[in-house]
Formats: sequence, C-alpha cells, structure tokens
Amino acid sequence: MNTPHTAEQHDLFRRFPLDQHIELNGESLSSPYHVYDGHLLMLGGHVDGAVAAARLPAGQYPLLDEQGRALAAIWLGDFTEANLGAHHELQFSLFASTQSLPPRPTHPLRLFHALMCQPVHMVCQHLWNNTQRVVSFNRDHLLLDAQLTHSQLRCQQNRWQGDYRDAADAPLAQFDLAHSPRQPGAVLWRILGQIGMRGWWRSVRSPILNVPVCNTLREGIELISVSQTWSQPRKQIIRLAQAEDRVELLAPSLSAYDFRLDFVQQIEGFRFVYQRPTPF
Repeated sequence: MNTPHTAEQHDLFRRFPLDQHIELNGESLSSPYHVYDGHLLMLGGHVDGAVAAARLPAGQYPLLDEQGRALAAIWLGDFTEANLGAHHELQFSLFASTQSLPPRPTHPLRLFHALMCQPVHMVCQHLWNNTQRVVSFNRDHLLLDAQLTHSQLRCQQNRWQGDYRDAADAPLAQFDLAHSPRQPGAVLWRILGQIGMRGWWRSVRSPILNVPVCNTLREGIELISVSQTWSQPRKQIIRLAQAEDRVELLAPSLSAYDFRLDFVQQIEGFRFVYQRPTPF
C-alpha cells in the first residue's frame, strides 16, 4: 500500500500535483482530486441506445453498435488512500462523442476500441460517495451530481459483493461478481483485435490513460464542463462477463437504462487524478 510520501513520488502525481486549496463546509481541501491506492471494478457494458441519447446533454451522441445499444460503464471503487480521505464510489457513466459516429459491430470489448481509436469522452450520469466531504467536493468543486450512499464493497470466497443504498436507505444497486486470480490470455488477444497494433503500442508507450469526463446539467449547474482524468493501475485483470455475475440496478434512475454486462476490469493499486473542470 502506498504511503502519502511514496504516493507523491509517483510520476502521475508529480505531473498533476496538489496545487490549490478550496474551502468547503469549513474545511480546507486540496485540489485536484487524487486517489493514491485502492480497488476499482469497472463493469463495461451496453444500454438502451434511445435512453442514452435522451439522457445525454444536447450536442452529445451515444456510441452505438449495430443493435442500437450504447456503450456504458459502472465503476465500483474502494479507495483506501486519497487526498480527501478513504471513501467508496458508485458511478454510472455513458460514453459519447460530439459527432454522430457510425455504429460499430457488436462486440463485448468494443469499449477499448472507443477509448483508443475514437474521439470520445465519458459523461458522469450518476455518482454516489459514502462521505459527505467527497460528495461536497464532487458537487461544488468538480460540478458532478454526487449524492451520499451507504455502501459495502468486499471480496470474499473469490466473489466481489457490493451493496449500495441512498441517504434514505433505499436500495440503489447490488453486485455479485466473480474475482479473477489471473489474466485470461484470450481476452488480451480479443482486445488487440479491437484496438490494432497501433493502439496496443500506444498503450504500452503511454500506460497512463487519459479520459475526458463531462458533467450533466442540474439545478444550479447550467453549463457543461469537462475535466481531464488520468489513471494508472498497479495491476489489472480484464475478463468477460460470466453467467454467475449478478448486476442489479434497483434505483429507477438506473434500471431504465437496461444495462447489460460485457466485461469486468479488476484493478488493484488504483492511481487516479481528476483535474478541475473547464468549459466544454
């Protein structure tokens, strides 16, 4: 596990250091948002394309396949070391472009083609954190529609189990996912088939992944902003969805998307920077 001292020595955090303080709820908090260590499960999948198109901000288009399904992801984070303190995260995001791109062939790993080969960004549609400090920082400083959650995420008996409830204790989502001890080689070959040798070499030469992230409009937030995010895992395993994986989106705001799981990216030693937003 990183200590704060060793975390600051990592290239990612030297490149994007804590260089500002803001006052929120009587606290002085450092910015930008840093995660130094923890676990992250990224659940890649697809949703109803019509619902995605209706919920994206004007001028942004979902990334569709030939079946009319749109790329989406769910993020389950247990961040053990961060500049805002340890916290959990549940995020539901759509992938979008400012251009209406032609549909891609249906494939469970086409998200990697989008990230490496297309002009795309992510839109944070729904976000929950389990500390009020992080909720306030995300809402007031990063302009995201963050809400408070009561959450559990644990790995036991080779299963990842997550349970998320809102501030009123209403169920948001539940997860029961297989834990993978090793990387399936066949999955890497299938990713290579999606991104090609150029994309593969680019990921090898630059292992820090950059994904722009936009907010959504809400009361008091009338303009779309974009933040650059940067991440680098210490270890990751990517596997395809299995029959015994269970993803239950119980909140009406989530269930309407008709999310279907394609793959799970299991990250240990998650390092992440979310920079301050600028106009989109």
